[in-house]
Amino acid sequence: MKCLFLINPLAGGGAGKAISAMIEKHFHAPGISSQIVFTNPGKLQQQVHSLAAGVDLLIICGGDGTISNVANALGTLHFPPPFSIIPAGTGNDIARSLGWYSVWKNGKVLSFMYAVKNGRVKGMDLWTMGGRKTFLAYAGFGLDAEIVKNFTRWRARGCFFKFCGPVANRFVYVVLGMRRLLFSWFRGADLAISVKAPVNGKMRDITPGSCAGIILGNVMRYASGGRLASGSRFDDGLLEIYFLESIMDFQRFLLKGRIPGLRGPVADFRASCLEVMISGNGVPWHVDGEWMEISPTKSLLKIERTRSLPVLIPPDHPHIEARDELDDDRHVEMDTKGAALPGPAAFK
Repeated sequence: MKCLFLINPLAGGGAGKAISAMIEKHFHAPGISSQIVFTNPGKLQQQVHSLAAGVDLLIICGGDGTISNVANALGTLHFPPPFSIIPAGTGNDIARSLGWYSVWKNGKVLSFMYAVKNGRVKGMDLWTMGGRKTFLAYAGFGLDAEIVKNFTRWRARGCFFKFCGPVANRFVYVVLGMRRLLFSWFRGADLAISVKAPVNGKMRDITPGSCAGIILGNVMRYASGGRLASGSRFDDGLLEIYFLESIMDFQRFLLKGRIPGLRGPVADFRASCLEVMISGNGVPWHVDGEWMEISPTKSLLKIERTRSLPVLIPPDHPHIEARDELDDDRHVEMDTKGAALPGPAAFK
């Protein structure tokens, strides 16, 4: 099995470099070869295109933004290799939703190797926003996009945020989020936006009377691990749509996904495609936690599934099973001779 590690060296306050050292030291087993490459943001698509050919597994080490950008490049290949994740970002919602967050958290390289050996390949829906940018996890308009915009701008102001770890970044994210919500409370947050979705074979307006934000979800986790609607799936060709009618509604949405015992958020609608019409002043939007832009007045964004990408899903409790193998005197160099993932079937 040929594994390619694409590592964002700045993710997690420089955690990518430390993870690279761990991989070089411990990721060794018969039948597995590995190559480590640090990502270059300006040439990421070229890196993926030139290195992915002949690879059995592409392992992305970074946050949701890095994963989303790599997926965007993979989506342009006819036969992309399966990918898996080593989480090293602020939110890590894609890794949480696919199971790789707990794999790495509970057992680091040992559990990760076991999961790579025993995982199964599934398809994950890749969505396009207006034909310009793809996303895997979620997208948002209005309130949550404003918070993403503020965090992105603060992080770009200097080197301080580049060396903050995930915990510090999450703290800054919360502070900026509260500031943004207070500002929106006094200013008002209604969006001049309408959303159409297929209903009985026809595109119909499903926008509520008041709308301060919209969240489109393809996974089960949001905003650093908060729960989304139960039953959310990343392979069913449907997006969960959550309308946020007010600031208070957004706060309730966030709390429902985090407080044990409370029922998680409930999707207002599920759809295979959407049309978002922005009719008033520009509306901010983001994809996978990366701020994109403020859409101009009178713009139409079509959101649709563009294809399915192969993703490796880890087995349940790999950290426990890996330790059992270790107890059987196999240590990290477990018997993986001839280990191979399913061939690159045409995920479309």
